[in-house]
Amino acid sequence: AHPPFITSDRRLLTQMVEIFAGMGLDGLEAWNCGADNLTVDQTITLARRQGLIVTGGTDFHGTDGEKMIFGGVRGNLRIPYRCVEEIRERCQQRQGER
Repeated sequence: AHPPFITSDRRLLTQMVEIFAGMGLDGLEAWNCGADNLTVDQTITLARRQGLIVTGGTDFHGTDGEKMIFGGVRGNLRIPYRCVEEIRERCQQRQGER
C-alpha cells in the first residue's frame, strides 16, 4: 500500500513493481491520503504498464506527527467504482485458473 512512501525514486519503484508483478502482484494502490494528483497519475500509469489493477484506500494514517482523517482521501476525492469492478474481475480470473 501507498507505493510512493516505499521510495521517492520512481525508477526504483518501477523496478520493484515489475519484480512483484512477476511474483503475482495483482494491484497497485494509486489513491490514498498522501498522494497528490501527479503521484496518482504516475501510479496509475505504472500499474497499467504492468497489467495491474488500480486500487485506492482511505485507511492511510499519516506519517509521524501528521493528522489524517480516517475515511477521507484529500477532501472530496472519490475512488472510482471501476476499481471495485476490476478487483471482482481479477478474482473471477483467478478462480478460473484453479
